[in-house]
Amino acid sequence: MCMSPENVNSDNSREAGGVGPGLRRHSSSKELLGLWFGANVLGFAIATPLSFLTTLSYQYFEALYIAGLIIGAVVGPLQAWVIQRQLPRLRLWQWTLANIVGSYIGSWVGLFAVGLLTFMAYSISNAFQPDGMVGVVLGIGSYGLVIGMVLGVAQIFSLPSQAQNVRYWWTANAVGRSLGWLSASLLTWILSNAMDNFLDAHISWYILLGAVGGAVYAGMTVKALFNLNPNQLAP
Repeated sequence: MCMSPENVNSDNSREAGGVGPGLRRHSSSKELLGLWFGANVLGFAIATPLSFLTTLSYQYFEALYIAGLIIGAVVGPLQAWVIQRQLPRLRLWQWTLANIVGSYIGSWVGLFAVGLLTFMAYSISNAFQPDGMVGVVLGIGSYGLVIGMVLGVAQIFSLPSQAQNVRYWWTANAVGRSLGWLSASLLTWILSNAMDNFLDAHISWYILLGAVGGAVYAGMTVKALFNLNPNQLAP
């Protein structure tokens, strides 16, 4: 029986303990998945306590105006380090700057959106309570969504011109930010009602809140990250 050179090479590869391209891709995907979750959990776990500790007030919403700058500066480089495995032409400083600017502007636009929605809710019903469960879900969910939308636009401008599926990334980023903020904020609301002076509690609680939000965000955006590939036809 005659064997082609391709079959010989394949057999030699298996005999030498080599792995096929499918297994390599699977291993690479698992590594990328772990790095993406690790980068976002670590980044948000660091940025969240810094956001609370830097503000001059312990009121939750008053900490948000500077949170955009801090989160963008901390999370941005970690994300870029991972995304460069998908898009080697991505520049770390551009992605970090996009995260800082996008998060900061998004924070202000998000606060305006929350104020507008709260006003509209009061107009519909005087019984609306912004610090109740419905108010928390509506306010924080919309706040995170707006941040994700604004941030996504800034990130798209920082991506290499040949990147594919940027619209999918923008959508996933907006949803991920919304659910990330919502999950962390709901946990804050629950713990605040269960513990007296929760916002004066140990810094480890803030780290936990950030880690939870980062994990949710990573889970919502990881598929979009896998699809964020360079266009092979681009020069």
